[in-house]
Amino acid sequence: MTQDQPAGAIRQGAPYAYSEDPGDHERYPLVQALRSTQRALALPLEAPDLNGNKKRARGIAKNVLRDGQSKLAQTAAVQQLRVLEQPLIALHAHPLEDRRRDWTWELLLPILGQAKADEEAGIAVKRVHGGAYLESVTTGGFEDLDNLYDYLIGRFLAEHKHELTRHTVYHRVMDGLAADDRTPLTLAVYIPIVLSLERPRAATG
Repeated sequence: MTQDQPAGAIRQGAPYAYSEDPGDHERYPLVQALRSTQRALALPLEAPDLNGNKKRARGIAKNVLRDGQSKLAQTAAVQQLRVLEQPLIALHAHPLEDRRRDWTWELLLPILGQAKADEEAGIAVKRVHGGAYLESVTTGGFEDLDNLYDYLIGRFLAEHKHELTRHTVYHRVMDGLAADDRTPLTLAVYIPIVLSLERPRAATG
């Protein structure tokens, strides 16, 4: 990871081994982490533009992310809130099971203090869920998330008898937001995990 460890995350142990698939290990390094539950200012994000390609996640436009981050930061400053870490981008859906048109995205700014919703600005006060997570990173931006989801959720979790704790996946922009739209973002991805009593069915294809 290229930023300081977030206040809400506690790293544990060594990265997982991928002896069965070293190619994906090199592409998507993994660390297990624990997060504490936090309150956050929340702003809905415009749904990704699929550009007619339903197989690819086209992502949130950079200008939308920049504007959203600025709006949340200004609200936190006005309300005299302590910002705990950089903003998170929440995908509220199961990436391998839910229809793309049902996906919803939200920008979250973890904070400490007496936060209040601002209905006029479209800002709510919500929760960043705590618990166990797999943390990975992609330098391919939103365009590479389908591949990352397929591997980590569809294969890795099944092989290690884990499953999603809830249908919310968090992301964070680590680099590239100030660059032009031709430069992919570097995204950290946080996948909530829990042990499964039954071996989850791996995704096919």
